[in-house]
Amino acid sequence: MIFIGIFAFIFLIVIGLNIYDSSNLQKLEDYIKTQNCINYSYSRGSYKAICNEKVLKLENSFNIDLEKNKKEFLYVNIRNSKLQKNTIYINNEKFEFKQKENAKEFYNLLQEKLGNDRNN
Repeated sequence: MIFIGIFAFIFLIVIGLNIYDSSNLQKLEDYIKTQNCINYSYSRGSYKAICNEKVLKLENSFNIDLEKNKKEFLYVNIRNSKLQKNTIYINNEKFEFKQKENAKEFYNLLQEKLGNDRNN
C-alpha cells in the first residue's frame, strides 16, 4: 500500500511539472508571435525564430524570464553565420536542431533575410 502511495505521489509530481512546462512553452510562443516572426521552431530546449528585423533564441527553463532567457541578433549586427550538420552558428552562438532539414530550412531563411537586409 505504501508503494502505491509513493508511485501515485511521483506520478502527480511528473504530471504537474509537465503541465507547468507546457504553460512555459505557451508563454514563449506568445512572445514570438508578438515579435512578428515568420518562422520558428522548438528543439533542444529552446525556440529559434526568424523575425522581420532579428533572429531570436528563447531558452526554456523552469521560470521564464525573457530578459535572461532571450538572445536577439539584429540582422545588421550579424557578422557571420554558418551551417554545420544540425547546428547553425550566428556570431559564434549555437542554434542546435534535432533534424538537419529544420536546420537547413532555418539557415536558408536566415540567408534570405540577411541578403534582403543588406541590399536595402
